[in-house]
Amino acid sequence: MSFEKKTLLILSLLLLVINIYVITTFSVFERRLVRLISVFSYFLLFMFFKGYKNKAIGIVLVSFLISDFFMLFYEDSLFNKLTSVFSIIGYLVLLRSGLKKVQLKKVNKFVVVFFGILISLNLFFLDQLIHLITYKLHDGLLQIIFYLYGVVTILTCVFAGNYNFTTNTTKSMYYMYFVFGFVLSDFFTVLAYYFEVKMFYLPEICFYFFAFFFTVRYAIHDYKEAKVILTY
Repeated sequence: MSFEKKTLLILSLLLLVINIYVITTFSVFERRLVRLISVFSYFLLFMFFKGYKNKAIGIVLVSFLISDFFMLFYEDSLFNKLTSVFSIIGYLVLLRSGLKKVQLKKVNKFVVVFFGILISLNLFFLDQLIHLITYKLHDGLLQIIFYLYGVVTILTCVFAGNYNFTTNTTKSMYYMYFVFGFVLSDFFTVLAYYFEVKMFYLPEICFYFFAFFFTVRYAIHDYKEAKVILTY
């Protein structure tokens, strides 16, 4: 195991233990503060291992870091919106990266139909979820932001899945892992906060650090010797 991977793994496990302890012991503000410090720790490691060479990932990390800072004041209407807006910016950068990796020649009609159905189902569930929490949203603008947030995350997942499906390399696998990790973390965040189910903060933070582990790994990994992952 390389020094970078070992350091990243140790940091992730340490932060996970600390965050789980804080989640089960302290209030919402302390949870958010420790989460922000944790994300900043990943960012420092990203910079230390020269991950900044990947500018897109750098923008994503900064966007999510700013989003987590605004989350400290999430109950305020303005900061509530800014939290989502900066997360959307991060996902848009990931979506753009996913779009650039689409290989139209490898996409057959079956895959198009499959992803079409998948997008439709996810949009339906998104609409149902937002309807359930509408009464807890500050205003109509936040509802629109939530719809945009949902659509962007769904499309990002679709193109990440397509990228790994058509390429099937270590790089595409890492990309798909952290995209799905971030989206699943956001999903559990909504369930935990808006449905007031504290236990959902545990899978939320697990998926969050899982995503950051592979995000930094993706940015600092040397893919010169990356091989296609064989399936049998």
